Amino acid sequence: MEKIIVTTVRKPDAESETLAKKIAEKLGLQFVPREKYSLDFLKKNFFAESVLLIKNNLLELMMPDGDFFFHPGIAHLRIKNLRSGEGDRLVKAAKIFPGAKILDCTLGLGS
Repeated sequence: MEKIIVTTVRKPDAESETLAKKIAEKLGLQFVPREKYSLDFLKKNFFAESVLLIKNNLLELMMPDGDFFFHPGIAHLRIKNLRSGEGDRLVKAAKIFPGAKILDCTLGLGS
C-alpha cells in the first residue's frame, strides 16, 4: 500500500497544525512537521509516495499521478445543484457508482 504522510505549509497557524495532527491520527497516517523542508525532501526522508497537505481551509492530496483538493466553497455549489434537481456534477464526472470507495479528505469537516 502507498505511504501517505500528513503535513502543513511551512509556517502554519496553530489551527492548521492541530487539524493536520487530528487528521493524521484519524486516518492512521504519520504527521510530519513541515518546518523549513520541501515536500520532496519530506517524501524522500519519510519514504512516502504521497502527501496530504493542510493549508488554511484547503486539504490537498498530492499523489504521483496528480493532485486532488477540497475547498468548502465547492460544497456550496454542489448542494445548490442537488437541491435544484441537477444532480452532482462531480459524481457524474468521476463516474462514481454505488459501492465505489471514496477518500473523503474532509473527514466530515467540510459540512
